Amino acid sequence: MGTDDLHKRNQKLRDRKPKRQENEVILIVCEGEKTEKNYLNQLKDFFRLGNVSINIISSKNPSPLQVVKFAKEKSKEKSYDKIYCVFDKDTHSTFNEAKQKCKNSKFEAIISNPCFEFWILLHFTYTTKSFATNSPCTELINTCLKEYLKDYAKNYNFANIIQQKLETAIEYAQKANKEAEKNNYESSYTFMDKLAFKFKELNNAKQ
Repeated sequence: MGTDDLHKRNQKLRDRKPKRQENEVILIVCEGEKTEKNYLNQLKDFFRLGNVSINIISSKNPSPLQVVKFAKEKSKEKSYDKIYCVFDKDTHSTFNEAKQKCKNSKFEAIISNPCFEFWILLHFTYTTKSFATNSPCTELINTCLKEYLKDYAKNYNFANIIQQKLETAIEYAQKANKEAEKNNYESSYTFMDKLAFKFKELNNAKQ
C-alpha cells in the first residue's frame, strides 16, 4: 500500500463517526399510569426523539416491585439495550426489595423520594425538604408544587415547563442528590436527571 493510500485510509478512520446511540432500543417502565408517562413522552418530544426506539409504558400494578417484575416480563419479549424502572419511594413496603431486584436484573432504577412530583417541583425551586406524613406525595403536591402550578393534575401538559426549566431541574436534582447521599437518602431526591441526560445524549447522537 502506498503512502498516499495509507494516509487516506487513516483519514477515513479519523473521520468515521462513533456508532449512533440513537439506534439503542430502550424500555422505560413507569409506576404511574399518567404523570410519569406523560412527562417522559413530552421530554422525548422536546429532544425530538420520535425516530428513536424508546418504549415508555406503565406497569399493570402501581408498586415498585410490580414495576420491576413487569419490566422483567417485557425484557423477555424483546431485546433492549437499556431498561429503566421509574418508581417512587413514597410509603411503599416493597421499595427496598424492588431496588435490589432492579440491581440484580441490571435495570436502572429511576427513584424519586417521596414521589415523581419532587422532580417536577425542582423545575421551580431547590429544596431537600422531607415529607414524612402518611401521604408524603399528597403533602408535596398540596403544600409545595401547587404554589407554582395551581392547576396541577396527573395529566398536566409539561411541554412549556420542560422547554423553559429543564436545565434548572437537572441542576437542582444533582444538588439534592448529593445532599441525600450525605444523609443516607433520608431527604428528598430524584434520579430523573439521569433520564434527562440520557435523552439529551440520544439527541446529541443525531447531530
